[in-house]
Amino acid sequence: MSVLLVVASLLACGWLSWFGTKKYLLIALEHRVVDIPNDRSSHSVPTPRGGGIVFAIVFLAGVACLSALHLLQPLEAVSLFAGALVAILGFWDDCAGLPIVGRLIAQVMISAAAVICLLATWWPQVWRHPLLPIILIGAVFGFVWLINLTNFMDGIDGIATTEIICVGASCSLIVLARHNFDTVALSFALLAVSTSGFLIWNWPPAAVFMGDAGSCFLGYVMGALMLTAVVRGDLAFPVPLILLGVFIIDATLTLGKRFLRGEQWYLPHCTHAFQHAAKRYGHLRTTLGVAAINILWLAPLAFLAEYLPSCGWLLLIIAWLPLLAVAQHLGAGVQQTQQRVVSVRMGSARRIAAITLVRTRFASLINSSALMNATKIFLLVGISWLALYLTLLSQFPASSVLGLALSRVGITWALTQCGVLVLFRIYRSQWRLLSLEEIPTITGMSLVAGLAGALVALALCPSSVIAYPRFILFECLFLIVLSVGLQVATPLVLNACRPRTSPRSRRRIAIFGATQAGVDILSSLRRLCPDCEPLGFIDSRPELRGAYVCGLPLLGSTSNALNTVETYGIHELLLPSAEVSSGAALSLIQLCKLSGITYTIVHSIEQDILPPALGPSRFSPSPLGMAFSITHPATEASAGSRAGA
Repeated sequence: MSVLLVVASLLACGWLSWFGTKKYLLIALEHRVVDIPNDRSSHSVPTPRGGGIVFAIVFLAGVACLSALHLLQPLEAVSLFAGALVAILGFWDDCAGLPIVGRLIAQVMISAAAVICLLATWWPQVWRHPLLPIILIGAVFGFVWLINLTNFMDGIDGIATTEIICVGASCSLIVLARHNFDTVALSFALLAVSTSGFLIWNWPPAAVFMGDAGSCFLGYVMGALMLTAVVRGDLAFPVPLILLGVFIIDATLTLGKRFLRGEQWYLPHCTHAFQHAAKRYGHLRTTLGVAAINILWLAPLAFLAEYLPSCGWLLLIIAWLPLLAVAQHLGAGVQQTQQRVVSVRMGSARRIAAITLVRTRFASLINSSALMNATKIFLLVGISWLALYLTLLSQFPASSVLGLALSRVGITWALTQCGVLVLFRIYRSQWRLLSLEEIPTITGMSLVAGLAGALVALALCPSSVIAYPRFILFECLFLIVLSVGLQVATPLVLNACRPRTSPRSRRRIAIFGATQAGVDILSSLRRLCPDCEPLGFIDSRPELRGAYVCGLPLLGSTSNALNTVETYGIHELLLPSAEVSSGAALSLIQLCKLSGITYTIVHSIEQDILPPALGPSRFSPSPLGMAFSITHPATEASAGSRAGA
């Protein structure tokens, strides 16, 4: 397999993970899949959770490609695809909650099936081994423990993702160094790259959490890949234990102490060593510390254990002893009584503000004139032919590629693909090359177009030299990448060429209170009011200073609300009715009345939209408030005076 093709495929997986996580943020906000801080939380602002389902889908799609290329044994593919069940169970738990016993039984059954599949593939003589029951029980227990261990350790921003990336990359490099190119090395690299796209959004301060869907999936897949590498002989048995030393030592020491004290060790808690470290040094320093331990200490020892198998267990002890001392020093398993201090650091505004740009910035349509339609058809023809040319270039000598691309087979193939895409565009009635919402549809239609072109070309030329499944798969992959690239590049180019001095017609909104009520209003605004642009929150709590809540910054406190309105050009303030009774909200209302600032008190945007049949409201709200009916009885007096203001 071409190294260039492998690198391009891995980069595509990383980009899909990044882009899918960005889309998931909006979906989680719309359906209120948000993690609310409590007394055990290591974060202080509501944050979407369950984002791990994105890189799970990307990784399983990569596994499907490896299986289609016959690079994976059938039972190996089955064991990895069983991770989809683990991810679904975790996502179900993120959204609705599942009992502990039910989750544990399901994990045991899935782990047992994976162990049987892998041992039957690479160690068939195990069924005649005298210690077979002990081997099976130990392997299943190791699977279940690794699943829950990763779930336990996913407690601060970016730590679980960073750990899996370091371990996956180290395993991939070790296998490559010892055995050259191997499917196991590619699988480890695929897991690391798929997770790295999510890490961009999970990096402190995190814009999204992976939840049980991601942490349980990562633990299961890492266990499956490590067991595959061990039974294949690609890795010595101590190597995975050395690389996972940070998680194994912390979780085992913490839960062991809680179990010996008679506590309910399986319930959520905040006594892990990394949680104590996060309280002392902050999330970012703790995550960077875990990465440094993996790269500078554990990875070199793992390389030595692979090259010196006779010293593997001694190197394991050497690797674990300092980690045990550090975990003991940080107080693993001990409940600290001092007041929790959360360090909220300002993240990159460009990275987090991208969430707010997805809905409406690229929603405009290209003028459907004859010239524009001809240009788009020309682009589709060029994409179809370029995809075929790049595929031929990756499979055949460069001297014969141009002749194959211009032959009857190549032209028929490209024109069929183009015809399918053009018919799809005509059926959709609009050429929405500016809408990022259509990327999943474009991906599916590109796949259909590639398969249709292959079938027509092979039907007309059955003796073609390019008639085999691997070539068709690569051609479809190139066509999808180029089509999606056009879909993404078009709005970016047009947006860059747009005059910077054009006036903004959207109504700028600020929300009072970075609480659950404020997050609900933000979610409803993004979904139901495309003409409104939420800029951020107004909140006086000092621990939120400089923080981001669901992608929006804290603009200021209640005391300087007038300065905030003038600085950001805010048109209207929204006050959740649940927060109106607070002293800060009452002072803000009084300030709005005295200063002539427009404000609206809302209960629920989804429930309070004014039906057209009811006519105008008996109050006279602000322009945005024309869409709402104020039902909170405590605010009727203030609503009447607000109209005068």
